[in-house]
Amino acid sequence: MKGVVFDLDGVIVDSEALDVECEKRVFARHALSVNDSDFESFKGRTAREIFEHVARKNNSSLDPSALVHEKLEFFLERAPELELFEGFVELADFLKPRCQMALATSNSSEVQKAVFNKFKLHKYFASIVTSEDVLVGKPHPEAYLTAFERLGLRPGECVVVEDSVNGVKSAKAAGASVIAVTHSFPRKALREADFVVENLAGALKLFREQLQ
Repeated sequence: MKGVVFDLDGVIVDSEALDVECEKRVFARHALSVNDSDFESFKGRTAREIFEHVARKNNSSLDPSALVHEKLEFFLERAPELELFEGFVELADFLKPRCQMALATSNSSEVQKAVFNKFKLHKYFASIVTSEDVLVGKPHPEAYLTAFERLGLRPGECVVVEDSVNGVKSAKAAGASVIAVTHSFPRKALREADFVVENLAGALKLFREQLQ
């Protein structure tokens, strides 16, 4: 193993609930109908894909790009309230001298930068892939393939840390091994991952077994 690629939302930062809240605010503002069950399928997808899907489902002529911008404004207003998941700093400090680290997030570069600036995370990551860097979001493998390429590594040399069903599918389709944390989905839903752990402390234990 030469590289570890992290998802952002639901893995590094506890932001999934805020994501859903901001999406619901946009939907309500424009009277867009969305089933509660749809929000599970949204996790790991880009905001543009989510709003394109909802606009199409509602036969709406609203511009998805404008809806994405509205959500971003709502999210950035609340970004100072975000917190890292317990154990991420310890995990990152362990990995940094032992392998390359990258980020592959379905979120925007604006959100990524806000989170990284708040928690001073830039020092850990050799490469960053956001929604602006891909044509197709997760579960398509493009985000992870791009991350591996930017690290100069083959998929088989990398491990991905994910929290969503779409993210696990994306990483597996890209050819990487996957550790899934049950921050956002139950263990059963993440069964396609190579390992499923309850939290980042569990992920650190696995990495210690491989890299010590």
